[in-house]
Amino acid sequence: MKKITLIAITFMTFSVASAQISEGIISDFEDGTTQGWSNGETSPNPPVNIPTGGPSGTDDNFIEEESAGGSGPGSRLVMFNENSEWLGDYSQIGPAEMVMNIKNAGNEELFIRIGLAGGPDETEMVTSDPISVPVSQTDWTLIGIPVDEFSFTVTDGDDTPAQVLQDVIEIRILSNEDVDFRGAAIVGKMHIDNIGIFGAIGFDDNLIETFSISPNPALNRLNISSQVQMQEYSIYSLLGATVAQGLIDANEKQINISDLSSGPYIIEVSSEKSTTTKKFIKR
Repeated sequence: MKKITLIAITFMTFSVASAQISEGIISDFEDGTTQGWSNGETSPNPPVNIPTGGPSGTDDNFIEEESAGGSGPGSRLVMFNENSEWLGDYSQIGPAEMVMNIKNAGNEELFIRIGLAGGPDETEMVTSDPISVPVSQTDWTLIGIPVDEFSFTVTDGDDTPAQVLQDVIEIRILSNEDVDFRGAAIVGKMHIDNIGIFGAIGFDDNLIETFSISPNPALNRLNISSQVQMQEYSIYSLLGATVAQGLIDANEKQINISDLSSGPYIIEVSSEKSTTTKKFIKR
């Protein structure tokens, strides 16, 4: 089992001289806007901020993106962001993961991919493997999509994925079963919240199946449970700083996280025989 390496994370620094993107950025839509996410100025059905009903329930904002199918503006299920905080050198984060809460509020299965454009030739590429999101009018799902040079397929242009990652000028979230920088032309609807970028270094990819956390994202309380007795927990920022810790000595624990700032965190839980980690978002 791979365990989080706190020393490496604590002293890891990121060069941001030529980039605006930084690990831990979150689009949570709590300000009532779409925070730069759009599907074009001519679209008849642009993304809309919905003020309640997000993953955390009442008063949790999210955005709704619709597509009408057919052809022309608004026909494809895709949204993009060209705001400076989402652009620049993704490679300075290292191997990363884009996470988001998503709900398929339409009538067709969604195939979620990330698209990036950039590099010297303004090359376009999308993640090679989509994540399937079945139709559900009620259930939110937390998904993670890898962001590294080995996870993308170039669809147009002569740059390599590594070159694109060094100078991103547009990021997209789209649904398409095919490897295509454009979203599929379908009648579809997706609800999205808490879009963020995590560095993948230091995360445990082989978690004990019995260990679970909820809700995620969480506002004031984080519930953890396991089929085996847990002994203690620690919560870390993405730079390795300890922000909370305590004893458990039980199979369940409710942790007060109301004092934490909004953003991504790592929770590490130990039992007598093992230590495991999970990622969560403080809303």
